[in-house]
Amino acid sequence: MNYSQEFLDLLFAADDTITHDNVLDFKSLPEGIPTANFTDFVYRNFNNPNNPIHIEPFELFLIKNDDVNAFACRDNGLNIITIYLSLFKAMEDRLVNEFPDLSNESSAIMKQIRPALIKGKEGITPDFLLYQNATLFTYYHELGHLNQMSHASYGALGRLVKERYCLVKGKEFDQVAHAMEIDADLFAANFISGHIRQFWDELPSEHRSPDNLLNLIAIACASIFVFFHVISEGWDVMYFLDFDHPHPVIRISYIADSIVTMAAKDVAVSRENCIHLALVIATDLMKYGKVDGIPDYIKLYRDNQDSISRYIHDEMSPFMKALSFLIQNKA
Repeated sequence: MNYSQEFLDLLFAADDTITHDNVLDFKSLPEGIPTANFTDFVYRNFNNPNNPIHIEPFELFLIKNDDVNAFACRDNGLNIITIYLSLFKAMEDRLVNEFPDLSNESSAIMKQIRPALIKGKEGITPDFLLYQNATLFTYYHELGHLNQMSHASYGALGRLVKERYCLVKGKEFDQVAHAMEIDADLFAANFISGHIRQFWDELPSEHRSPDNLLNLIAIACASIFVFFHVISEGWDVMYFLDFDHPHPVIRISYIADSIVTMAAKDVAVSRENCIHLALVIATDLMKYGKVDGIPDYIKLYRDNQDSISRYIHDEMSPFMKALSFLIQNKA
């Protein structure tokens, strides 16, 4: 793919470990494969002049190396989103390759939703829907950061840290970085919810049931559980006002809640059932090798539920209201 030199210069400045050889020429990929479909979607999304999140000039980079990572960068009016292909591969390993080993309860959920997915406009399978939710969340999260950076008040906060956690002992807490991550997470959750609801709304009437909407939401939330377990390489010791990203358990809690709330609007779908089914599915998908991530997640969440609520509602929400460049403050 022929990128202009100014975009390549921005990419190499943002990550000096990347070379020309690391940049995937995704324009030469066969049509119909997941990576080609993803890149086509991203550029259609960006090039739609009616898109309220339309930011140009823009390029997407897919990087061939071992990092499970992604980042957004804006400089001199240029916008890039960079995704390391190892992130896609890790998601594929968990969400597609592990799919045949689902338990009876998870399999029952997938069996119930499969006819609706096949009849839907996109004609997809449950395992691919899991993968699609995770990859779209990555894109929308980074797009959220570009929207933050495009605001005049963003100023000289510097280039965004990558999505890989930097849990270095003694690292100075950056509350602005936490706020930006929460804001971008909720931005992405909003669009994932929109995709779920649009897909369900366009199903044939015989498949447009509350149970099918519940299953679609549960699958999306399960993808989020797995996504954060992968990028954080497991669950770290619980922390709150520390490091450069909110703790993944905290992020999952408000993202899943946001997805359920927005996708189930005006439909009789139980939040508790959505989360329960998401945990059922995620439990199977996160038994990767000998690692079982959900019991540890549940314990961390239950042991810290009150502290998580205080972090979100008492510490971060008031602070975020004062940051004019955040998406939540642009309306």
